[in-house]
Amino acid sequence: MLELHVWGPAFGLPSIEPECIAAVAYLSKTIPSGEWTLIADYDTSLSPNKDFPALRDGDTWAAGFNSIIHYLRHRSAYSVDPDGSLTPSQRADSIAYIALLAQHAAPLLALTLYTTHANYYHCTSSAWTAILPPHLNYTIPPARRRAARALTAHLGLQGLDVEDIDDSPLGQPDNNQSISGAYASERKKLEAGARPGVIPLGKRSGVLGALQKPEYTTRFKLDGLAAETLAPLNDLLGEKPWLLNEEDEGVTSLDCLALGYLSLMLYPPLPQPWLAETLRSKYLRLEAYVRRSRRSLLGSRDVVAADVLSLNKFSSDPAALETARTEKGITLPWTPPAPSSPLTTLLHLPQHLIHSLPGAGYIHDHHTHIIPAHPPETSTALAPSTVSGAYRTPTSVLVTFATFAAGLISLVAGAALYHVQTRREASDLVFVTERGRPAGFAAFGEAGAALAALSERMSVEAEWARREQAGEARVVEVDVEIEGAKVGEL
Repeated sequence: MLELHVWGPAFGLPSIEPECIAAVAYLSKTIPSGEWTLIADYDTSLSPNKDFPALRDGDTWAAGFNSIIHYLRHRSAYSVDPDGSLTPSQRADSIAYIALLAQHAAPLLALTLYTTHANYYHCTSSAWTAILPPHLNYTIPPARRRAARALTAHLGLQGLDVEDIDDSPLGQPDNNQSISGAYASERKKLEAGARPGVIPLGKRSGVLGALQKPEYTTRFKLDGLAAETLAPLNDLLGEKPWLLNEEDEGVTSLDCLALGYLSLMLYPPLPQPWLAETLRSKYLRLEAYVRRSRRSLLGSRDVVAADVLSLNKFSSDPAALETARTEKGITLPWTPPAPSSPLTTLLHLPQHLIHSLPGAGYIHDHHTHIIPAHPPETSTALAPSTVSGAYRTPTSVLVTFATFAAGLISLVAGAALYHVQTRREASDLVFVTERGRPAGFAAFGEAGAALAALSERMSVEAEWARREQAGEARVVEVDVEIEGAKVGEL
């Protein structure tokens, strides 16, 4: 029996991580029902790369989506390969687009789920809380966020909150209105026959002022980053039901991985849904593809974390477990993880605390990780990177005592670290502007120069009208001689 260990469900999806969703979709397509189980886990100590997804086949572990595919392709008992019918050209496309997802889609998800302050604290952090034991909420979510920041550091968008802006024409802030909300409000006014507000002109308002706001420039850059990922996938999809195949049953590993990333862009109920808005408004075919793929590979029902975790009490009663799954309408083969003792939890705590330290966050390792405890004869072609049977609880009293002491010290250090982090991150709204680029309308070339001239002219006229109404304007008579002629102007 195969065991697929994943981070728990979130946002109605089988997992909070894209590669875990992809692995669930892949096994749903390739492994017959009854030959694999799905486990919502949090103990990564047995995983070769100390992260999920991880596939267990007896004494052999394979970690990471690519490693799981590699392992299943070379196991005679699981010979179903959805990529087996691809042409050489299609295989090349599959490799290229899998790399695209890793290099561009992963940073996009990091930005929308973790780096965006409001999304992380109001949605992502809560989703982690629902699937983790209380003591791990102090280590794993902050570590994931630090890893996401490291992954997106080169983009210059740390701590972004792209829609907490002052969009009021009179300069009165409306903290509850987003860019999309302001647009919808103005549209309703127009449909009701109301006169739209006049855009004031000046150095800090109007078109120039709006374009100079860091919130707007950040949103422009985010739209560009989204296009780098979504536009190529949308073009590859075209009118086909799947990314590479035109057959209705032509799902491939690329489709599974794309579903993992795109579903986390579309479904989470984020307070700042800029990425989902882009997907829904500009890439309609891709949105329909995500919804169709989810129904085909994961089922049409939302996965509820509480329902999945409630199965843990039936770990010793398979019949009651099956009954509970049926009553709750659970279609995926969710199974409780093996119960862990308090000692095991304490022994594994230092590992999570180490991962929570700056510079040691959870960053996906896409290399192959296949570790058999006892290499089977049928897996010699896999060339496993490591052969180890060391994943056992130490039995030596001395080792146990030393580990207990280390765990206790690490627990205190972790609590102190979390206290410092929460103080530092409570107001981490940061806008980073790249230097060396032209500011204002100069960044838009000749069109910007024309807009700048128009804005300056309108500003002068507005200032003259204000002075005239205030009685500050004076009429001056000027005589100008042009080629001997005398012309009088006011």
